[in-house]
Formats: sequence, C-alpha cells, structure tokens
Amino acid sequence: MMSEGSRLLKTIDVEGEGRFLAADWLGRDALSLILKAHRETRDPARVLKRNLGTVVTRVPLFQPPSSSAPERSSSRPNEVVVKETPTPWRRRAGAFLGARSPYLREFAKAQRLEELGFLVARPLAATVSTFRAREFLVTELVEDGVSLRELLWLGDRVIQDPSERALLLSEVGRWLRGLHERGVWQRDMKPANLLVRRREGSGAEIFLVDITRVRCQGAPLGNRRRLRNLGQLLDLPKSLDIVARDPLLKAYLLNDQASIDGWAEDVSKAVESRRANRKKECGLLYPDEEHFSHR
Repeated sequence: MMSEGSRLLKTIDVEGEGRFLAADWLGRDALSLILKAHRETRDPARVLKRNLGTVVTRVPLFQPPSSSAPERSSSRPNEVVVKETPTPWRRRAGAFLGARSPYLREFAKAQRLEELGFLVARPLAATVSTFRAREFLVTELVEDGVSLRELLWLGDRVIQDPSERALLLSEVGRWLRGLHERGVWQRDMKPANLLVRRREGSGAEIFLVDITRVRCQGAPLGNRRRLRNLGQLLDLPKSLDIVARDPLLKAYLLNDQASIDGWAEDVSKAVESRRANRKKECGLLYPDEEHFSHR
C-alpha cells in the first residue's frame, strides 16, 4: 500500500486493461466493471466527449457484493467519469526507460490543490503502464456540476439572463485571481475545464477538472501566465465576446479601473492570438464553430 499525501493508494492489475494506481477502497472487480461499462456506453447523455481520439463517459460506481473493499462512504458519488486517450508511440517507447503515464500525477496535483483550498474532481484510478495503445483516468463525478462552456453557450443549460451571467463571470474572475495568487497555473484553462455547481443563496462552487497540465509553482503568477489564462477563458463565441470579458476582467482586477484599462488591450491580444491559431490549424475562428465541427 502506498501513500500520496494523506491518501492511501494501491496498484492493481485489471485483466485486459493493464495496471492501475487506485484509491485503496476501489477493488479490482469494481474497476473492471467501470471500464467495461465505459467501453459499452452508447447513451449520448453519458458521453461527455468523443473526438480527436479521446472518449470521456460517465458510468455507475460499481462495487460488487463479493468485494472485500470497505462499504462505500455516503460522500462518494454514485457515478464516476472515465477518460480514455490514445497513448502516443513516444510515450509507449518512453515507458521502457521508466516513463510514467501523466495521469499518475493527477493524484498528487489534486491533493495539492485541495491543500490550497480549491475544489477538484478527485482521481480514483489511473493507468500505470504506458505500453498499451490506450490509457485511462477515472475520477469522481462532480454531482450537479455543469461546465462553464455549457452555461455560457451550449445546450439547454445556457444562462439567458444577462445579470445572472455577469454574476457568474464575476465569480469566475475572483476565483481565477485567487488561483493565480496561490501560484496555480492551468496551462489549459478553457471553459470546458471548469465545472460550476450553483448553490441557492451561496454563490457558485468552481471545480478545476482535467488537471494534467496544472502547475503549482508556489509563488504568484507573472503577468504572462495570467494573461494566457484570461485569454483562454475569454476565447468565447462572437455573441459573448465583449459582454463576457467586461465582468470577468473587472472581478479579476478587483474593479481597479486603472488596471482594467491597462489590461484590456493585452487580454484582447491574447484572445485574438488563440483565434488566429485556430484559424490557421482548422480554418475556424470561434470555439463554437470548432465544437460543432467535431460532432
């Protein structure tokens, strides 16, 4: 049994799937059933993503009656999220030299973020061996969590009320400021990687997901990294371009008008740079165009 921070972890082998690092209460049979359900998922409501070789689904948290694992705590979710990605040949080759799957680092990063006071979707199991063509990450499902992307411009959960939307963006701006002041940099800070759980009368809880590219550097971020994250979050559909930028930036800069005036142009440049790269790579300018082109 191994310890990662305050969490106990173990290594288990799942027939046909490989070796995994897993939470100590998650049994081999349960993990096997989770991965089997993931492969068999066809229900669109349970498929969170399926493009560019990556498949993300939500499946029940199985715990077979025969398992010797402790009874599932009431704090554990009824469902989990499974992320399956292709393993690049360079990573498989690197495994022969002792390289580990980047998903293994999720356990330590999640622990560190929680120590700093931020919410995350906790990892439950991750592929250890990278010799295979696919690798997996299993995390807790944030119950009632909705991605910021969905709340802003996708599906039937889009916030239509301008004042309600501005309030949410202000909360995101303050949250991002706190993240940066604690030295946390998410290199892939896009709206899809923020889950929002709104509580009546208590504002929003914001969860950081897909934390493979998170860095905890221990000191407040410099302006370059701050601008990059702001550009990623504010790279939105044309209809939201300016109306979203104003409340988020004001909250991030603590409503300091002098700072807002100085940062607005740089944030706009960061957003335009992302759009120029998207245009060059796939001929699309706005993220909603990219989303629908992958469906």
